[in-house]
Amino acid sequence: MNKKLIVSALMGALLVPYMALAQDANTGTVSNTAVVTTTATTPAQIFTACTQKAIDLRDTTISTARTAYNKVSTDALSARKDAEKAAVALTDTDAKKAAMKSAMDTYKSAVKSAQETLNKARKDAWAQFETDTKSCRDAKKAANDKVIADKKVEMEKKKTEAKALAEKKKTEMKAEAEKKKEEAKAKRDSERKTSTTTPTTGTR
Repeated sequence: MNKKLIVSALMGALLVPYMALAQDANTGTVSNTAVVTTTATTPAQIFTACTQKAIDLRDTTISTARTAYNKVSTDALSARKDAEKAAVALTDTDAKKAAMKSAMDTYKSAVKSAQETLNKARKDAWAQFETDTKSCRDAKKAANDKVIADKKVEMEKKKTEAKALAEKKKTEMKAEAEKKKEEAKAKRDSERKTSTTTPTTGTR
């Protein structure tokens, strides 16, 4: 039994499902970043949705890696069983001993490699989780900043509208005062004109 071929086959069974996690979300598999498309509007809702996605991604990644590890371990055990059964059937003592050793070494090598891959998957998943949750905090801060900026814009808008309304009212009041002043002047001019054109009645 070729030791290298067995190890390669077993490791392939572990790496394929693990690497599948890096495929794009459009393929229906797990994405490697916690990108969230949500209808959340408040900073708290945005942060919650983002963090939930990061948690889901982390544990799904670890779960997938664990499932792959278990498969590799099971396959390695099955391969060792078959190899040892074949070894004990050999009649040559040296060949039998070498075959038994090869079966055990191949098993240990496969399981060791699988464990290393699982450990790396866990480490990478947690590192990605830290990156994703930082992005969630940044998104929350950006949302908070936007809320504050929007409120400031709204306040400035109301202030401008109030100022414009006050100016309009002031202009209207001024125009009304000018109108009344003109009307009063016109009335005085009319009375003065009337008084100068009316004949004075003398005393007899």
